[in-house]
Amino acid sequence: MGSLTCNINIENNNLNLRFEGFFTDDEVAETLSEVQSAIDQLKPGFVIINDVRDFKPAGSRGLDHLRNAMKYAGNHGAKRVVRIVNKLSLGSGQFSRVGAEAAPYEQITVSSPEDAEEFLQ
Repeated sequence: MGSLTCNINIENNNLNLRFEGFFTDDEVAETLSEVQSAIDQLKPGFVIINDVRDFKPAGSRGLDHLRNAMKYAGNHGAKRVVRIVNKLSLGSGQFSRVGAEAAPYEQITVSSPEDAEEFLQ
């Protein structure tokens, strides 16, 4: 079972996410519903830091849910997503591939939370 840590910073207009472990397709849908609720609290121009270093690959329906969530973020004013990845992780690769085809906002890939902080503005 996967876990999501979701921290909203209303004052700075950003969202910090950390996905860990394996998510079934249904868990992906439930988790992304929580992310969409968080996005609804932010103003257009927000930034998402998405730590997927420990995310395990999702099934094909799970990928559809990811794709829809990325479009949702874009439609609600995401300025950029800074994705923290483990270059050797299949799950990180899934986020990057789906993002490249579905996300209408700037996407930056870094290898550490410290590097991600540079892109919050």
